Amino acid sequence: MRTNSEIFAAMIAGLQAHGLSIPDIARRIRVSRCHGYRLAAGEVRRPSYETFQRIERLHAQVIKAARPK
Repeated sequence: MRTNSEIFAAMIAGLQAHGLSIPDIARRIRVSRCHGYRLAAGEVRRPSYETFQRIERLHAQVIKAARPK
């Protein structure tokens, strides 16, 4: 079973693969740039539920927009 920090790191890696930088991701999910880097590195063990929701929403938006129609 994957931990929350591994899930965050995977979602952020997916967003980076679609052209977003970590500072862009952090700004869009409304966390500090430093916190964005910590999320990407898997250093945040227990992120808030609100942060989890924001990253999931952003991930869904970016992946949905990138799919060919």
